[in-house]
Amino acid sequence: MYRPFFDTGDDTNPCLLPLRALRMRRYGSLLASLAGLTALVVLLSQLYALKDWGGWGSRELSLPPEYIISSGHNDLRPHPLDLAVGFDPVDPAFPAPALTLIVLWYPSASPNTRTELLPNFIASAAANPLVDVLIVKFDKDNVGGACDPLASAVYAPNVREVCLEMEEYYELHVEYLCGQWKCNGAQRRRTRELIEARTGTDRVNSLYRPFRADIFAKYLHPGLKLWGWCDTDIFIGSLERMFPWDVAPDFDVLFSSWPTNLDDVHVFVPGHMAVFRRDPVVSVAFLQVDWLSSFDNFETMPFTPTEAAEEAEFSHVLFMRTGLTFLRFDALADSQYHVSTLGGVFALEDPTAAMLALDDYDATVHIPMPGSGYNESAPPTPGEVLLASRAHITTVVQQRLRDTSRRNTFSANGIEGEVELLNDKNAEHGLVYWFPANFAVYYHSLLGNEMLMHGRDMRRFLMRRDRGGAVTERFEPEVRLAFGSHSTRPRPWLREAIYTHFQREKSWDWWHMPSRAIGLGEVLYVDKETSAHLWDARAHILWENSRIPITH
Repeated sequence: MYRPFFDTGDDTNPCLLPLRALRMRRYGSLLASLAGLTALVVLLSQLYALKDWGGWGSRELSLPPEYIISSGHNDLRPHPLDLAVGFDPVDPAFPAPALTLIVLWYPSASPNTRTELLPNFIASAAANPLVDVLIVKFDKDNVGGACDPLASAVYAPNVREVCLEMEEYYELHVEYLCGQWKCNGAQRRRTRELIEARTGTDRVNSLYRPFRADIFAKYLHPGLKLWGWCDTDIFIGSLERMFPWDVAPDFDVLFSSWPTNLDDVHVFVPGHMAVFRRDPVVSVAFLQVDWLSSFDNFETMPFTPTEAAEEAEFSHVLFMRTGLTFLRFDALADSQYHVSTLGGVFALEDPTAAMLALDDYDATVHIPMPGSGYNESAPPTPGEVLLASRAHITTVVQQRLRDTSRRNTFSANGIEGEVELLNDKNAEHGLVYWFPANFAVYYHSLLGNEMLMHGRDMRRFLMRRDRGGAVTERFEPEVRLAFGSHSTRPRPWLREAIYTHFQREKSWDWWHMPSRAIGLGEVLYVDKETSAHLWDARAHILWENSRIPITH
């Protein structure tokens, strides 16, 4: 560091004491001036507060600007994604969240419930500060502990927990349903009885999913434009980067899908994530489902709705009995191998390329393999090669997390064509349903049939752009995040998604996640069939579990 020749940096130098005294006097004068200015600001703020609170005048509280994603014109209003969730996401004095996800949770009576999923879900939600997550807690099985804080070990200011007594939970549902049916007193009491009786068998809280924003309206911002549901066995990546914010205002329902190479595609609104326009017209349309169309039908329904009613009955109503607009878009990291970190989740694609390029991987030389190690008689599996390539994977993930750009959902390179939604339970298409086939909806893709891999390596959309209009399928180029040091052979690549769903993994007895929430910079790598591993930002393994013993 450069200093003038007479300033040696020695505080004991007597030649410099007068100079330092002069400096101290100047600093004192400056501090005094700042103190005076601060006092003036405080006085003015107090006067302003008196004006607002003392009756001198009233400050008008204005709602946030209309939720409109800028289309490129000169729009001086703040972009909703640039506004993190405020201290009170219900108070109209604060801007409305870009999206509120409503999660219903109750303590399970099952001793085999995986408790490690919840803190990781909350941590991943906290990494999306533009989104408000409302967890409605209740104790329908009378287990106890429903009001205990869920996020105590994770700093999650955008995650709210509301604990309801069962009576209030029932009454909120009665209030909404009877408000639609115009119940008399006797009908209200009967509705209350039926809701209580059926809540116990509604394991995944499906019976009233499309109406959550109306039922729990008092816990939502009055200016909220988008709300959604999600499960707690997911890990959320970057909603800011990957959700189709630019076209979201154009659709009534937006729901997730995943890459497929099938030409006959089953279409349904999944229970793990879906988003809705907050509009009574949208929610009321779902009352066309048979058992909710009237009080009489609700009381006398001769059947039990499917366990995942949102994927069966409500989906059938959306596609075949309403003209609501919708957008189906790739959002789930659906691959045998996937990685999750705070701020991003990725499916590992084309693992065979990693095997073909094994000789090119520096990582396989310097980083030990799991299991018995690599030898000619027992070559590594694709999952082991990917694990050994974790330094390469981590580098690509870190680069992607630094990318704050928001890509356009549709581009000039997209290809779109009209399709027909079909509902034929006797069709021979090879699709497998987990509910009665009379609720199943599918379509035949003509565009996908002409593409490499039948379009699996593209981004696939299905949409109804106009209410009551035609349904179209669209393909867009995918962003391929290739990794590895080789350049002469095909490389495996990462496909970024919005969330990972641990639906298959959690069913294995051997599989579990770290008991604590994943930390910043840590990466969770999962091979759905064999193992899970957690490593840090330097690709050093911190934790792992496997179907077979691991030795390094």
